[in-house]
Amino acid sequence: MSAVNIYGSLLAQLLESNYVNNLPGEIADYYDKNKLRSPLEQVSKEQLLKLVTTVGQTRIVVDALDECVESVRIPVLQTLVELHRSGLGQVNVLVTSRPELDIKLFLEEVPKLCINALVNSQDIRLFVTEECERSIILKNKLKGSIKFEVISTISEEAKGM
Repeated sequence: MSAVNIYGSLLAQLLESNYVNNLPGEIADYYDKNKLRSPLEQVSKEQLLKLVTTVGQTRIVVDALDECVESVRIPVLQTLVELHRSGLGQVNVLVTSRPELDIKLFLEEVPKLCINALVNSQDIRLFVTEECERSIILKNKLKGSIKFEVISTISEEAKGM
């Protein structure tokens, strides 16, 4: 996923939740003039920054940022910090990620909550077991030691995720 995709997704969600029937003039004009072109990262970022200052209380959640390549993560993190600062206390940002070094360093000064994914192992095992029991197809195909092996393998390889 690219930064422009993330900005576009955030823009779309903010617009959908705050401007159901009519887009703000500047955004509508920009869209009309450029709808046949691919969006530019800097323009999408600027539109997002402008929009966030007009919509009031906003919560932004970016899940699994670590799944983006590093060249995308840092500009997105910089933008999220800008969004938080430009929102004058109206914008709350939550980023979830594995503890990649670049993300840890960039967010060194911000509040964070670390969760040990391995604590989830029992929940994952329970979920996989219940799915094997619930699914008619799996119930018929997985019997005895094969069922136990499938549940164990999936639970262990999930590594708490």
